Amino acid sequence: VRDPNNAPGLTAPKRNRLLTLPRMQRDNPPTHLIRSKNGDYLRGRIVGMDETNLQVEVRLETKTIPRDRIARIIWLHSEDLIAATGDKDKDAAAATPPAEDLDGRVQVLRSDGIRLTFIPDKFADATLSGHSDVLGACRVAIKQIDQLMIGSMIEQAAAQLAYQKWKLQNAVDPKFVQAGDSEGEGAGTESALVGKPAPPFELDLLAGGKFKLAEQKGKVIVLDFWATWCGPCLAAMPQVDRAARAFADQGVQLVAVNIEEAPKQIKSMLERHKLDLNVALDRDGAVAGKYQATAIPQTVIIDREGVVSRVFIGGNPHLEDQIRDALKTLFPDAKPAEEPAAR
Repeated sequence: VRDPNNAPGLTAPKRNRLLTLPRMQRDNPPTHLIRSKNGDYLRGRIVGMDETNLQVEVRLETKTIPRDRIARIIWLHSEDLIAATGDKDKDAAAATPPAEDLDGRVQVLRSDGIRLTFIPDKFADATLSGHSDVLGACRVAIKQIDQLMIGSMIEQAAAQLAYQKWKLQNAVDPKFVQAGDSEGEGAGTESALVGKPAPPFELDLLAGGKFKLAEQKGKVIVLDFWATWCGPCLAAMPQVDRAARAFADQGVQLVAVNIEEAPKQIKSMLERHKLDLNVALDRDGAVAGKYQATAIPQTVIIDREGVVSRVFIGGNPHLEDQIRDALKTLFPDAKPAEEPAAR
């Protein structure tokens, strides 16, 4: 559907979050950005469409969206995925299809603004018809065509489109992953946030009320960024919870920051996994953006002065011990509570 304002309606940070692919989704990247008529965006994979509805897979769950709510669909081509190598120009150049891949294709710009790219196979009755791997059978009357582009002209025209440069990019790997250093994985000191004041925020709590970081001076705060669809998050969460509870007498408080999910979905997951957590609702992902949580789970430890002490990215069998060790450095004279013996 044509967008009369032809404007993305996004701040640069939010657009970057939409186009940044977390590490755990690299094997199954989203293929579309869907813009509603009120300017909201949904990232997912379109799995079906008819005259009235769109079926979109979002975080392993299929949602049905009425088409009359949709203003624009932006296709994210997986072959254009930019690796987080620091050389985006090189990556983008590598993603551009060679000229021979364009042989035989035409792109039609109709008078209503719609573009069709397909391989033509017939011209009859003043109508050009053909086939597209994406769209299926295509037919367009000559009288509807404003422009007909062939071969390399298609890419040249596409380069001028407002959304052409909207390409997915992989989230930057933590330094220990880039270096292949397994020993650095447990330190939690690799993030650029460490040693800096924790970004302030205020979020609604799932149980009611609000959590304001500015009011927590004198306490050690553990932020656990997570989502219900993230398997590693659900595996790591009990470890983080046990580690924080061991230091509860010293004023350590765990806040599980859920990213962009509905309260009903969160409550259902907590009940199913028998978890009792203080959950804060990051409804638009803004707080996750402040804490550079492009890969989850991410656990952030904030000391009593409001400074980021450690950042742990990802989960592993030793995460609980790593968090306990990090908390011990903040309470050198304290003895953590022991967990009850297993029966």
